[in-house]
Amino acid sequence: MKKTQLYLKVECEHESDRDGQRLTQEIVRAIGRIYGVRLAELQNSITEDVEPSAEEDDF
Repeated sequence: MKKTQLYLKVECEHESDRDGQRLTQEIVRAIGRIYGVRLAELQNSITEDVEPSAEEDDF
């Protein structure tokens, strides 16, 4: 059996009234549930105020 460790960087824009920490917890839980991984954990979290930019790509 093999073990693979993934290190992801995820940037999310969200409304000011939405708690960034709660959003982070939801994403970690979703990764664990969808992919059935043994461990999904947060190692670092940064929340900052940003102004929307016309130059950014919308996905």
